[in-house]
Amino acid sequence: MAQKRRNFSPQFKARVVLEVLSGERTADEACRHYKLSQALLRRWKQQLFDSAALAFGDDTRLERQRQRIDELERQLG
Repeated sequence: MAQKRRNFSPQFKARVVLEVLSGERTADEACRHYKLSQALLRRWKQQLFDSAALAFGDDTRLERQRQRIDELERQLG
């Protein structure tokens, strides 16, 4: 029987990555403790770094996307 794919909440992902970045656990310890692969933890870290600017209010990209959606909605009527 195939194993069910695990789903992790954004809060869990952030907590694990912050544990590693703060030095509370090493990456190896976190992976063993939470039964994660190194590749998955690296991907979560990269996602956190890629979106970190949004946490500090740098939402210019988001604002451009909203403007584009508004423009397209106007075109559709």
